[in-house]
Amino acid sequence: MNSVLVYNLAFLPVFLSIFLPNNLFGPTIVFAHTNADDDTDAVPLDTFVTSRPRDPRSAVPEKFYNAPQNCNPHPYMYLINPSTLCVHKDEVFLLILVRTIFSQFERRMAIRETWGDKKNFRNVSVVVAFLFGRDQDLHLQPSIHRESEIYKDIIQEDFIESYDNLTLKTVMAWKWARLYCLHATFVMVMNDEMFVDIFKLIPYLRQISLKSEYVDHFALCYYFPCCDLVYRRGKYAAANYSSTAYPEYCSGVAYAASMKVINQLYLMSIDTPMFMPDDAWIGVLAEKLRLKFIDTDYVFEGISVKNGILKKFMNPDYLGSATMIAVLDYVFPNKEAVIIRHLWRLVLDHHRKSFLRNQVAVKKMNLNTDWEILEANNVFYLVAYMMFVDVFVVGIILCLLFYRRKIKLGCKASYQCLNY
Repeated sequence: MNSVLVYNLAFLPVFLSIFLPNNLFGPTIVFAHTNADDDTDAVPLDTFVTSRPRDPRSAVPEKFYNAPQNCNPHPYMYLINPSTLCVHKDEVFLLILVRTIFSQFERRMAIRETWGDKKNFRNVSVVVAFLFGRDQDLHLQPSIHRESEIYKDIIQEDFIESYDNLTLKTVMAWKWARLYCLHATFVMVMNDEMFVDIFKLIPYLRQISLKSEYVDHFALCYYFPCCDLVYRRGKYAAANYSSTAYPEYCSGVAYAASMKVINQLYLMSIDTPMFMPDDAWIGVLAEKLRLKFIDTDYVFEGISVKNGILKKFMNPDYLGSATMIAVLDYVFPNKEAVIIRHLWRLVLDHHRKSFLRNQVAVKKMNLNTDWEILEANNVFYLVAYMMFVDVFVVGIILCLLFYRRKIKLGCKASYQCLNY
């Protein structure tokens, strides 16, 4: 019972890349500034990583290993950059970067008002921001600026917003993280159609962070092993990828990794030709970096099994399950914002009930302890009482014997008590 109590209580704290060419004297250093106005507060960071040699058995074409350095720079400028999001926080445990587009305002509001609400993160530092490209309709830019001024959580670069540029938005996330939130322990990149039980996610990542090897793994990953066949038609058709199979990779809908891994992915991306889909491209980067995968498909709902999301979150035993993330657009197209709010109410209800059960359990434990103390005190008082009674009775008997002896001595002296 105590272990269950502790487990449930864990959920209650219920949140300008500068590149210099390599020189003959070794690696150059880039300084990721945490304060744009104070160049003295900087953290040194290596500017390159080394690729492993290509395994002949690899599904990845040779061109991704033999490409020249800086073949894929990310030179885009910031249109909106809240560079101080992480500045005033000594520690950022989790940076969540959500890929979105202008038309999905309802999804963003649902996230801001539910699992991404700052009020959820009073005992842990979590930063949530939304990633934009430049919409082809330039008349929308003032609206994006107004939203940014209100919520101060929008990051925007000047590449064209499109599905084909989703890989650029992924690199944008990595780049911003290493430049402006370098002290984050974990970085999570995800889409805006996702629901996250943040009260489960934080304890899970805390547990992962206690393991030394977490810095070289994807900490959260819906894993696809090698070697999935490459689609040539449809939405997920591969572009600029000649092989018939992909390497192992994480689904791009949501994944989390240490800042070290995110930094390595960004640096390797600069030297690796880009292609879509972006999650398979991340798999190429991971292979070149020798990154390892932890398959956490058990925390996801709505990817391999599309149905049953509501049933899973409504289950009375939900808190005992591993489920903490739901992909909503497959099952609830155009209703993601409504479902995010609904799932949030379900999750809060589960955690409130758990809290009440824990409170009752704690009071019961305290009550049992009080009764044990009371019973121990009763035994002490009973023994003391019995000892007192025994002493009292013995005292009375001694007094009577003494008084009787005194009477006899008096009678003998006066010869008046001969028949006594």
